[in-house]
Amino acid sequence: MSNELPKLYKVVILGSFKKHYEQIKETIDCFIANGFEVLSPQKSNIINPNDEFVLFDTDISHDPKILEEIVLKKMREANIIYICNVNGYIGRSVGFELGNSINMRDKVYFLEKWNESFLDEFFDESKVIDPLSLCNNIMNADVVTKIK
Repeated sequence: MSNELPKLYKVVILGSFKKHYEQIKETIDCFIANGFEVLSPQKSNIINPNDEFVLFDTDISHDPKILEEIVLKKMREANIIYICNVNGYIGRSVGFELGNSINMRDKVYFLEKWNESFLDEFFDESKVIDPLSLCNNIMNADVVTKIK
């Protein structure tokens, strides 16, 4: 019998893998260490660091359109979509993914305030939270809900 708790919360982490992959890996570690299941991305090695669209050695395809479809599907399955936007940066791919998640905005959170003013129409600063605080807030809220 396993002592591991069931993973009740599923997370997709978005961000600029080319510019901020180290921070994204730390974010993945934080969610996993707090009992969350990270649906995407898996921690792995970037195989094309000089290309605009980053590929990992664990990707099942090298076609960006197929990979985007996979991420969008996982976003629909996730309880949390976490944008690891270091220095407020949201690149083209994350912008596309956010555009496809507007109807899921209640489960979208950001590491930092975004630089793109058009996002102010959809999100407010209450969505800005570091990953550990988000984990703690969710787990504390879950405990309160289970006690009631």
